[in-house]
Amino acid sequence: MSEPSRRTTVASTIGFMAGMGAMALLYHGVRWHHRRPDQDAVLRRFTREFSLRPEQQAAVKTVLDDNARRLDELHRETEGKLGEIRKSMRAQMRAALDSEQQKKFDEKAARWDAKRKPSEPNHGG
Repeated sequence: MSEPSRRTTVASTIGFMAGMGAMALLYHGVRWHHRRPDQDAVLRRFTREFSLRPEQQAAVKTVLDDNARRLDELHRETEGKLGEIRKSMRAQMRAALDSEQQKKFDEKAARWDAKRKPSEPNHGG
């Protein structure tokens, strides 16, 4: 293999690996970021960390309750858009692979999809 070909192969491999890493971060980061924490757990944590008095606990609970619906709506809106981006990224990455790599990629993508929860907000942890 000539030196320019070797450099191209190395650069392509590094680029592919960086892309796979970015995809994994996007997939896992988005998945984590769009799951709303349990409101009772948030209230307990705030109570503990800030030594909230009962009236402050009630005020914080009201804020959490009032904004829960808004967060759920935002989750529904963005989940579809994120799914479109995820699908596009996968197609672009898959196109860069040979047939054996595509098979392995498809199997891995199926496992990622199986781990994903249905698009509904997290109400319990």
